[in-house]
Amino acid sequence: MKNIISIICLLMLSVGHLKAEIELPDLGSPSDVYLSKLDEPAIGRAYFRNMRQQGQVVEDPLLNEYLQDLGSKLSSKVQDGDFVFNYFFVPQNSINAFAMPGGYIGIHTGLCVAADNESQLASVLAHEISHVTQRHISRQIGDQVPSSIQGGLILLGAILIGAMSGNSDVVEAGAMVAPSIMSQNQIDFTRDMEVEADAIGIKTLGLAGYDPYAMSDFFEKLSTGSDPRNAQSTEFLRTHPTSVNRSAAAKKQAR
Repeated sequence: MKNIISIICLLMLSVGHLKAEIELPDLGSPSDVYLSKLDEPAIGRAYFRNMRQQGQVVEDPLLNEYLQDLGSKLSSKVQDGDFVFNYFFVPQNSINAFAMPGGYIGIHTGLCVAADNESQLASVLAHEISHVTQRHISRQIGDQVPSSIQGGLILLGAILIGAMSGNSDVVEAGAMVAPSIMSQNQIDFTRDMEVEADAIGIKTLGLAGYDPYAMSDFFEKLSTGSDPRNAQSTEFLRTHPTSVNRSAAAKKQAR
């Protein structure tokens, strides 16, 4: 099996050369290739409409006005009107938040309760706003397409070699290697996006007059288990992976 995996690695190198030789024309920002700024609001509206139909949006005018005002105070510091932001609460006790295409940002009510103060809530909003302004969803789509092609070509090559040699181990090895390539690319890119959203979000907090240390304080609170509802923190930490190094970096950025 080790020899077979070595063959698959050679396939990886050949695919890399193939990718280098195929130069696509410059179409502007990479994030525009697969999802343009004109597409994003329509997609976000569709998701939001579906959530409302399923009762997954809090319909309280006072709460919505508060969140919209808080979000607008932050977003006005980091963008020049390219995005129209819509903030809403999701009636879930879990601690989570998310950004959808086109500036739709959802905050679980459980996260609002878990925050010690408005600055901590604002830090999460600032982080999600950064995902939108940096167009991370579109960039992630663009990043996954090449890795999917690479993984698919490796798997296809393994199948062809296996068919010619009659060795099923080759196909098995290809099936092991190809998904790992796509998965690792996605993990690395997500980590980069989180770091970028942290840095811009912390700067946004300061510009809007909030405590720039609030983000690291909130992440640290959840990751260390100091929150009494720590079991419900798991969902947030799964989608927003944190670490000692990340908390330290956030504190350094806030100085």
